[in-house]
Amino acid sequence: MTFAQVRLWNLRWLAGENGGLTALAKRIDRPQPMLSAYIGRNPSKLVGRDFCAYVEQTLELDPLWLDQPHPDLWRNIENPTWRMQVVREMRNPTKRPIHPFPG
Repeated sequence: MTFAQVRLWNLRWLAGENGGLTALAKRIDRPQPMLSAYIGRNPSKLVGRDFCAYVEQTLELDPLWLDQPHPDLWRNIENPTWRMQVVREMRNPTKRPIHPFPG
């Protein structure tokens, strides 16, 4: 898995835990369309380290939490489409390893 994939699934899990994409956007004080571009149905942007650091600080998560795989949490993603996608990815992981230095 790449950092981009790990960040995507962690943010999707956080969205479910916070009442959905719109609720998470409000909680982190960012526009919903911006968050949707990162983690919506068809993400159009990659989640960068600066945004991750902002989310981690805002939600009082450990530093680099979004960069660490949390597959046990991902299996419980509330959105059924996202949950199926992550289960498929875990069964057939991307051949590219996680880069040791996230960008």
